[in-house]
Amino acid sequence: MSPQFRECGRDLNFSAGYCIIRPKRSGLPVAIRRAVRADRSRRFAWSQTQMFRDGIIFMDNGQSAVSSALETLCSTHGGRIFVQHGQDLRQPQYPPRVYWLIFDHPLHSDVNVIRNAARIEGSWGMTPRLRANPRYRRTIDSLSFTYILKGHGYFLDVSGRHKVKAGDLLTLFPGIAHVYGPESDSRWDEISVFFGGPVFAAWRRPDLLDPAHPVRRLEPVAYWIERIHETLLPLARGGGEQSPRDWGRLVALIAEMATAWQGTVSDPDAAWLEAAREILRKAPFGTPLDLAAIANDMGMGERSFRRRFKALSGMAPSRYRMRCRVDDACRRLLESNDKIATIASETGFANEYHFSRRFKQLTGTTPRAYRESHRHR
Repeated sequence: MSPQFRECGRDLNFSAGYCIIRPKRSGLPVAIRRAVRADRSRRFAWSQTQMFRDGIIFMDNGQSAVSSALETLCSTHGGRIFVQHGQDLRQPQYPPRVYWLIFDHPLHSDVNVIRNAARIEGSWGMTPRLRANPRYRRTIDSLSFTYILKGHGYFLDVSGRHKVKAGDLLTLFPGIAHVYGPESDSRWDEISVFFGGPVFAAWRRPDLLDPAHPVRRLEPVAYWIERIHETLLPLARGGGEQSPRDWGRLVALIAEMATAWQGTVSDPDAAWLEAAREILRKAPFGTPLDLAAIANDMGMGERSFRRRFKALSGMAPSRYRMRCRVDDACRRLLESNDKIATIASETGFANEYHFSRRFKQLTGTTPRAYRESHRHR
């Protein structure tokens, strides 16, 4: 089969087993054209190329070791993994970002649809475009969420400029120009989903999906990434039309998010929930959680505490506590040289095996693989 796209650059990380391709055109640097000829002998799987909306094509010849966490998730649930170097072949981004395309349903429609979703490690967001053109702004034609999993940066739209960090949810609205990304010379990890239709548009109201408040706080990160995965991963295998059940999972997630960012509860309830979360976060990890004592400190019985916490947060106190422990473990895996067994013990797990099993349930990878794939990005 003759390749339809022929421009590849050796300087774009051929050694990793990936190549970046554009439609052939005049004016590309001589060095890139020579690299194409030099590597024409490689037997790339041209039929496996995937066109993206920005005109860049990425191809995997199956030889690269990419982020073990995303590779494991992709292997388990579906989708495709790509390594991306950016839009400008003459100034490729190093290191590249790892892009897990969970699914893509790009057809425009007036009916309800979850159009696509992706999880990205080492994302540069829109920072390179903004650096090239300080007036650059993007406008989309659907609703979208971008949840920041790691790192910090900025978000700018008509509501103003916001500092954002891991645990912030960016809500993007059709027709509202925006730009976001990590600060210069840094990266962040993110997961995003684009969706539209009447069932989702009905949530565009004050204190719900509100253009006046495009940045919302959602913690702990480990819990919300699990909930987002539960919503999106059933679509990763493709093979059929989306159904009301698929839209219903996303609607349920939006409702839970709205409750978490406290726009749908009264102020006294919001204050009570934040106080309860703070106590659960600060309780020593190395000792059993004494919910009876915590409830007593808050002036109620243990059973009433459990019920009220779950009604306001959407999860049991013990589940929230587990997410806090795993979040702390993630931080220590990246910021310290402590042995995994030490981290397991000091975050309240019985042993390294128990810790690894629960960690993988919540993050999709083992503690060792998480440290190796994230620490030196």
